[in-house]
Amino acid sequence: PTESQSEIWPNNLEVQRILMQFRRMPEMEQSKKMANQESFIRHSIAKANERLKKLHKDDRENEMIEVMNQCLTGRELQSLDMADLIDLGWLLDQNMKQIYKRIESLKKLVPSQVAPVATTSNEMLRNGVDPCEGHNGSWSG
Repeated sequence: PTESQSEIWPNNLEVQRILMQFRRMPEMEQSKKMANQESFIRHSIAKANERLKKLHKDDRENEMIEVMNQCLTGRELQSLDMADLIDLGWLLDQNMKQIYKRIESLKKLVPSQVAPVATTSNEMLRNGVDPCEGHNGSWSG
């Protein structure tokens, strides 16, 4: 093949020019993008801590999903501590928000065929209704 020779390394004059340009820069500017080992390790630890927090959050959410599913099959809330109840309430509210959004999007498609929107689990608890117990009739207010 008749390919032109590519220049892999710059010529000596170009190397000298770039090196002189670098040496004329202030020391702070020279080391601006250089990572030392300590900052690299600190950054790696911070990223690992963020991943760990996310995993803890995901694990807790999965635990509460399991509790919610157990409630749907008859488990009572008396065995849960306050932290579990708060987290379960948060999860139920998140699910209700997703349901509201879905209902609203369906209302736009078929306005006359969508059931009324239910209340949040916190509103149900304030009204003395256990959101994990079976309920006859409408869930709304």
